[in-house]
Amino acid sequence: MRSGRVVRLWQDELGPFPPYRLDADALIISFFSTAEFGTHNALGWGEPVYALDAYVEFRHFVNDGHIKSGVTLTINLRQPVVSDRNFVEVKLVGKSTQFPREFIGRYASSLVPIPPRLLYERRNIRDSQLKVGDFANYRGRQILVVTGTADADHPRKLDESIVEFFNKNGAKADYIYLGDRGIVGMAT
Repeated sequence: MRSGRVVRLWQDELGPFPPYRLDADALIISFFSTAEFGTHNALGWGEPVYALDAYVEFRHFVNDGHIKSGVTLTINLRQPVVSDRNFVEVKLVGKSTQFPREFIGRYASSLVPIPPRLLYERRNIRDSQLKVGDFANYRGRQILVVTGTADADHPRKLDESIVEFFNKNGAKADYIYLGDRGIVGMAT
């Protein structure tokens, strides 16, 4: 997890396999992983053996009223949700000063539509969200949560509590807030 390896690829440089492992010795961690797994689907990369979506813990806090996300979403269960330019500007790019604004339209048009039932579960409508019942696979797993300074959906306090959750359930989780290292922006 701390190899220091950085991989930067443009869309036309992606090959038939992802630039990371998907086997049983790897854990793919993301927040609201529809973009990641939509990309896997579109490129035919297959699915990881183990994946963890931290959005479940985030919704726990939002639903309990501890932290409010400020995101309102209308879901039509008959149509995939397409990310429009406003969603990309506000949610995905946010206040980041690093993303070249002239590419927002291009980025928005490259996104895969999100299946409505997936969003329905992720928003935990009518308690439809998946629940973790067995924490055995957490034991000994190394997890690193990184939070940027410009991501409204990842307040520092929330992501610190997610790391506490992982550790309480047997993982070996660490937390890095990029602002503490003089890095300003998103952590996607």
